[in-house]
Amino acid sequence: MRYIFIIFIFILSSCAPLKKQITCEERFYKLLKNSRKEVKPFRISGTIFAGGVFFLFTGNFDRGKSISIFTPLGQKIVSIRYKTDKELCLLYKDQEDCGFDSNILSKYIKTDIPFNLENLLTGRFHLDEKSSYECENNFITVKTGNYTIRYRGFFPEEVKFKNFTAYYRYESGKIRSIFILKNNEELLKIYVKSVRWL
Repeated sequence: MRYIFIIFIFILSSCAPLKKQITCEERFYKLLKNSRKEVKPFRISGTIFAGGVFFLFTGNFDRGKSISIFTPLGQKIVSIRYKTDKELCLLYKDQEDCGFDSNILSKYIKTDIPFNLENLLTGRFHLDEKSSYECENNFITVKTGNYTIRYRGFFPEEVKFKNFTAYYRYESGKIRSIFILKNNEELLKIYVKSVRWL
C-alpha cells in the first residue's frame, strides 16, 4: 500500500505543469513593446544633489510637461517646460531660454548630460527593433543607437551613453534613486520621494 501511495505521488508530481522559461528573444520583445507604450501622466517629487548642494524638485508630466527646482527653503530657482519631446524652455530669473533639452540643460548646469528628463525619471528608454541584445542570468543588455542599457528583469539598472552612466536603485519595484556619472565621477544624485500616476 505504501508503495502504491509513493507511485501515485510520483505520477502527480511528474504531471505538474512546468514553469515556462522565457527566452532571451521574448524578453527583448517584451522590453521593446513596453518602450513603445505611452507613459501615463504622473507627478513626481524628490531631491537632487549636485556639487555638494541639494535642491528639491517637483515635476508634472501631464499634457504640459514641466519640472520646477527649489532651494531647501522652498524658493523656486528654475522652471523647465517641455514644448515637444525634445525641445524645452527654461525660465530662470524672469528670462526664458528655449532649445533642445540637452543643449539648454548643459548651458545652465555646465555639463552636457545626454538623457531626456522624462526618460531618465521614468526609466523608460526608446528601443529600436534592430537593437542588439544578449542575456545573462536575470540580466539583458540592449544596445540601441548610442545607448547601452542593462536591465535586471524588465527594469533598467545601468544606462550608458559614451562616457556617461546612469545607475538606478529600486524599492518594491519603484525607482528610488538615480546616480549620474561622467568618466566615473559623480555629477548628480536624484532621490525620488514620490510618484503619483494621474
